[in-house]
Amino acid sequence: MKTTVTRFVEFDTGHRVARHESKCRHLHGHRYKLTVEVEGEVKNDNSPEHGMVIDFARVKDALNVIHDEWDHRFLIGSDDPLEAHLAGSPGVVVLNVQPTAENLASIAFARLSQLLAPLTVKRVSMQETTSCEAHVTS
Repeated sequence: MKTTVTRFVEFDTGHRVARHESKCRHLHGHRYKLTVEVEGEVKNDNSPEHGMVIDFARVKDALNVIHDEWDHRFLIGSDDPLEAHLAGSPGVVVLNVQPTAENLASIAFARLSQLLAPLTVKRVSMQETTSCEAHVTS
């Protein structure tokens, strides 16, 4: 029987969506909530994780890799016209895609899949505001 465990982390990050036609093209920030759902078998062995799919602390450690890279940073796409002015500045992270919730969820999904292997990451959610979030599923 497969079991899913879920954990989240929150962080504050600035970004802009350069080609957007609304106010999202301006420099601004959000309180993001990144959630991961991991699926696996409950261990029935003599390991410290007996009775668990994975220790929640290990999931937290994986989430904190992303947290530590993006928290209190400014995310910008490599094709953003401001990239030439901001790249190399302290706290600026240049991504190869626009820093939308959808793209951030995709980046997080790929990273968490590596960090939590051999377990299966089933879903990653990136909540940008309390009313907007993007999901990536396996």
